[in-house]
Amino acid sequence: MASAVKIAKRDIIWRDEHINAFLAVASRELGDALVMALWTGQRQGTLISVAWQQYDGTCIRLEPNKQRRRKRKKRLVIPVGGLLKELLDARRPEKAEGPILRNSYGEPWTSDGFRSSWAKRSIGPTLVTTICIFTICAVAA
Repeated sequence: MASAVKIAKRDIIWRDEHINAFLAVASRELGDALVMALWTGQRQGTLISVAWQQYDGTCIRLEPNKQRRRKRKKRLVIPVGGLLKELLDARRPEKAEGPILRNSYGEPWTSDGFRSSWAKRSIGPTLVTTICIFTICAVAA
């Protein structure tokens, strides 16, 4: 009997073709979230809470939500360039307040809403399956 291959999340790497496929089918709001995640390396909880006030045109200053207990909170200064800078500068509202990432109604994302939208509307089972198959093949090779 063959055993199932276990893959750590850190070993799942999105290649350019995965990113392009995602952006081709995702809503603008989820595409923005992907670009921000790729450029900042932050988790969902941190991403959906980043506010316009934390972006000064060159950097995003933030405190990640998930940190080790009993440790001094880390503050990050993340330089912004390339595609993320273009996206943020183009989307910056006249009255830049509140979270940067918003749902299709223009409201701030909730964790459950974001997770649900990501799973249902954006990538669907086909792309997720494709990414898993590429990853399994890469690990097995």
